[in-house]
Order: sequence, then structure tokens, then C-alpha cells
Amino acid sequence: MNGCWKKGALHTHSFWSDGEAFPEQVVLRHLERGYDFVCLTDHNNLGLDPQFWLYVIQPEQGPFPGGLPYIGGCVWQAALDRYQADFPGLTETKTAADRKYVRVRSLPEVKSLFRRQRGFIVMGGEEVSFCLRTSRTRYQLHMGVLNLEKQMDCLSGRSLPETLRKNKDLYDKIRKRQKAPSLFILNHPGGYYYDLEPEALIENDDIRHFELCNSNVDGVGGEGSFRHPLLYDNEKFWDIVNAHRAEDGKALLLGAASDDSHYYTPERIDLRTGVGRAWVMVNCPGRFHENTVVEAMERGDYYPTLGVIFESVSFEKGTLRIRIKPEEKQKYTIRFVTTRRGFSRKVNSIDLTGDSPRPPRILSVYSNEIGCVAAEFAGTEAQYTMKPDDLYVRAVAVSDKATRCRGTRHPEFETAWTQPYRKNKS
Repeated sequence: MNGCWKKGALHTHSFWSDGEAFPEQVVLRHLERGYDFVCLTDHNNLGLDPQFWLYVIQPEQGPFPGGLPYIGGCVWQAALDRYQADFPGLTETKTAADRKYVRVRSLPEVKSLFRRQRGFIVMGGEEVSFCLRTSRTRYQLHMGVLNLEKQMDCLSGRSLPETLRKNKDLYDKIRKRQKAPSLFILNHPGGYYYDLEPEALIENDDIRHFELCNSNVDGVGGEGSFRHPLLYDNEKFWDIVNAHRAEDGKALLLGAASDDSHYYTPERIDLRTGVGRAWVMVNCPGRFHENTVVEAMERGDYYPTLGVIFESVSFEKGTLRIRIKPEEKQKYTIRFVTTRRGFSRKVNSIDLTGDSPRPPRILSVYSNEIGCVAAEFAGTEAQYTMKPDDLYVRAVAVSDKATRCRGTRHPEFETAWTQPYRKNKS
């Protein structure tokens, strides 16, 4: 695992959609916290409009419902004051119909502000977002597109899997028309309540990347968030998809992690929707550029983490070796996870229609033969050699240091995951 590893945020939000800061503040907060690159990924907005103005709400006009800083094209005066403190002299305002407006800079302008910051990259992106409502229920689908040059407008389908397929096809067409590489990531597929099931990624095997951990969505609620016992967590979801793909000879699904950050004030930046709880480490030897970041991720040369850092990872001749870069006074456990060839593909179903107040769901239940711990070790280094019937192997490194999130699906302790490996094929 030699190379030059860069810390990156793949999923962030600003005033271009539902974040709590101007895009350049989002970048600045990540730079201050030791990130090497940040991707701005607002909902259905690539940030290309140089005339994007927000109405400034004054304190005497009263609070928004829920105290939100931004709703429907508006921004608090306090948020503008914070921006002026961060970037003095850069504010552009105007008055129209007795209302004060502030301009939000475009992506090219934001990139230009940080161009002289050596060893740091601002990437463009978009979270293509869709909500499907039926007579009985609702589902959400969010797709991250990184380093795309043209904004991608979301297409709708009759179901979430169909919507995913249509948008992936649209993305492929847009990507072919640009020279720069781009990346498609399925964001938090579980959504807020089993929104997208593993079948969608078993069938759509050209989707290579997904959010294994999203510290915003996965951090929602506590143990009572799911009245029915959790059918599968994000790791089990991952194994379900990869067990089927591996046995069918398809490309494996790779995992990412993100904060999905929305809040950047001192009071909220360290909370669930803030910065610094989940990120990716990407191997970028040689020139460090948006394109090389994407190319490395396309190769699978990255890993997701909630704080644990790998000193080395290697996979040779069926043996996965891992060494952790230890933090003082922390203890570690390393697990190797696999699924054996010939696992049961029988799928049962469970009706969660009465799981109020959650939206009704009829969900698939998969075999417990999928995603089993093949070996477990205490310490900072370990190795595992694949057995003849192992379809793939991946490693999970867990610290005894607690994370800052307590959601139903969020890991309790700081964790890092290797990508899955298999013999003779990635």
C-alpha cells in the first residue's frame, strides 16, 4: 500500500442547496481540518450559475420554523456576518423591492479562490436527488456525481430501481461527452428507512461505488428508530451485493464514507451533520489533481474510514495483509469477512407495513450465510489467506474509541474498511 494518500470529503452541502454555509466556507472548514480535497455536491445543483442570489433575512423578521438558517432561497443575516468575517471584502449584495440579497459565488469562482493553496483541491459535483411517492409509501434516491462538467437533471421512473437505471444511463451519456474522468456513487442507499434494497445493485452491476457509511443519514435516531429489528446494516448490504456479484463473475461493489456535511458553525460543526466524522483516503501518487483523484477511485485505490488509518494493505496470491497506524492508548480489532461459494440465494420477504411512523415497506430477507467473519485478531496487524470457496475477502479494522454518532446504522466505534478483494479479479 505504497503511495501518497490524500484525505477527502466526497459529499458536502452549501447554500447552493440545503447547507448552512457559503460554498467557500465549506471548503475553508475542510482545509482547516486537514483535508486534502473537498467535493461540493449540492442537491441538483452543480453551482455553475454566477447569478445565484439569496434573500437575506434580518433578525427582527423572526425565526424560521425549526430555526433553520436557509429555506427556499433565504439566508440569515447572521450567516452573512460569519461569511464576511471569513472572507472580508468579498461580499456582493444588492437591494430589490426593499429586500437585501447576497450573491453566492459559482463553482469556478470558488475554485479560483483556493487555487493558490498548494496541495489542496476543490472538486465540483452534484447530489442528484429524487423522491418517489406512491399511494402507499415514499422512497428517496440520492446519487453522487463527481467531477462532472455539466449539471445532470434527475430523471424519474416508476420505481426506485428503474429511476436509478435511467439516471445511471443519463450519467454515462454525459460522461462520454467530456474528456475529464468522472465518478458515480450511490449515496446512502438505505436512505432513511430501507429506501433501496440490495437487489437494485445486484441487477445494476455497472454501479461500482456506494456510501458504506454516511454519518448524517446513518446517524439519524437511536435504537428506537427501527421498531422492527434491523434486517441488515450497511456492511450486510455490501456483502449481499458482492456475494451475488462475485459468484456471477461481475465487478465488485466498492465502499466510500462521508460526513454528508450541512452545518459548519462552531456550535454544530462537530455534531452529526458537521465535518470530520467520515471520509475517504485516496492514493494519488504523482500529480495531485481532480482527475487523478477520480482515476484512483475508479481503480479502487481508496478506502473509507471513520478515523482508523491504515499503514499498509496488500493483497497478493489470495492473502490479504493489513497493518494499522496506531493511535496512542487505542486498542484495535481486525476482522476478515467473506462469503463462501454456494451460499443460499433463497430470499424471503417481510411486511413492515405496520412499522409506524415509518413508511410501509415489504422487504427482502437474505441468508445468514452471506457476510461471515472468517477470522478475527486483536492488535494492529493481521493477515488472512482465502480458502478455495471464498468468493472475496475484505478487512474491517475497529478501534475502541467511540464515534460521535449514535444512529441505528452507524458504527459505535471508529472503523476503517478495506475494499473487497478476490483472486484474479478486482
